[in-house]
Amino acid sequence: DSYLNKAFKWEKDYFVSSTPFYVYIKDVDYYNRQVELNRIQTFLQTSKWIVEQSTSFWFPDFLSWCKDTTPYSNYYQNVSGIVSLTNETLFYNGLSTYINSNGSR
Repeated sequence: DSYLNKAFKWEKDYFVSSTPFYVYIKDVDYYNRQVELNRIQTFLQTSKWIVEQSTSFWFPDFLSWCKDTTPYSNYYQNVSGIVSLTNETLFYNGLSTYINSNGSR
């Protein structure tokens, strides 16, 4: 069993209410890992271990912001539910702008 599954089991066995936890990802090439970032979002939305609408994940929020913001919207794509930006330079420029704006709050 993974440490995360053990934590969920302990929570179920010993705690009445949910315990918040946070996941941080660093040292990742976000642009080239967009498929995996989409999978994280899918997991957060579909896992039986996570209370519905109790998570916050920056990636789908960032892409939603890109969809509505020029010039990033010109490079936004949704192919079979996999949402991404197709321009690496604009991806990182947009991410920096997003993080330093009200969009990320």
